[in-house]
Amino acid sequence: MGQDQSSRSGIIRLVIPLASALVCITSLMQYFYANPLFSCETLMNSEAITENTGKRSDGNDNAKNRRYLNYFQTYRYIPPLSRNDSHAVVPNKQCGSFPDFESYFQKGYTERSSGANEDKIIFETFFKPYLQTVEDLRHFRGTYVELGAFDGIRESNSRFFDDCLGWNGLLIEGNPLKYIELIPNRPFSNKMSMAPSCKEGGSTIQFWVSPFTNAGLEGKALAYVNTTAVSVPCGPFTPILIDVFDGYDSINFMSLDVEGAEYLVLETMDFAAIPRIDILMIEAENMFCKPNKDCLVRNQVRERMHREGYLRYSGYIARSDVYVHPKSRFQMPPSGAQTLSDDPTNSSTLQSFNVST
Repeated sequence: MGQDQSSRSGIIRLVIPLASALVCITSLMQYFYANPLFSCETLMNSEAITENTGKRSDGNDNAKNRRYLNYFQTYRYIPPLSRNDSHAVVPNKQCGSFPDFESYFQKGYTERSSGANEDKIIFETFFKPYLQTVEDLRHFRGTYVELGAFDGIRESNSRFFDDCLGWNGLLIEGNPLKYIELIPNRPFSNKMSMAPSCKEGGSTIQFWVSPFTNAGLEGKALAYVNTTAVSVPCGPFTPILIDVFDGYDSINFMSLDVEGAEYLVLETMDFAAIPRIDILMIEAENMFCKPNKDCLVRNQVRERMHREGYLRYSGYIARSDVYVHPKSRFQMPPSGAQTLSDDPTNSSTLQSFNVST
């Protein structure tokens, strides 16, 4: 058994550097197909960098270009393809009829959100009331972020907003093997392979390698303590969000599911500096954070979001807390407006909630 495990570890450690090298090759092939003039220098072109942000940056373009080059070299950043140049149709034909998207929401967890229907609930609760016509869809420039993106398809909470609504987004996946699969699966998203859980850049952190969606940081994703760990680049999330969403007033939806490292990510985010996050869904229950039992990470997350002034809705989506910015136009409708008391660590029975100003 020991030799078998050692052999597997050796194979993984050999495969990962090769997989990392394939990231650039894959991305170059992907972009060359869409644009014969593409080269690595495209990453230094501010038009390419800001294409999906809606407007050019008013800041120092040279400094921003250098940061993007660093993202490419350190975090294996892949910019999004242009939907127009790729003749992509929104909604994608697999999504079904607008605005209900019944065909898409009938898919299983191997092609979209898990059995908790996170994508469907978030869409129908907060965004569908504003997207009733095709013109609404064309004029609404939605945005999303998903941390723990895996391969971009299986149990993806953001794929619907990408393929069916045409929103612009950012996907973060630390597992280098899954990042290889993510690149072709989500061509119209910004993509990075890193852990946004360090307050300073230029460092690395150990990441458990696993074929499952609940892999993660060493010491946090405890289900994989005895599996192979690899070094993953680590840095703060704030500058990434500022650069990728330059020109946007808000990030409409963010999904944070990083197996116990949620608080570490939040600690690298300056909510006063980044675009306002309207709706933030954070995993609150897993095999190490049981419901109705004290959980340090869950308490830390709730306390932080409470300090940031967010309204918390617990129990609305299974195993996750939903946070709504009080100044967002996307608010919980009265029929679903239940949350816990003002105690940020409260995990007792749901109570009625009245929004106060």
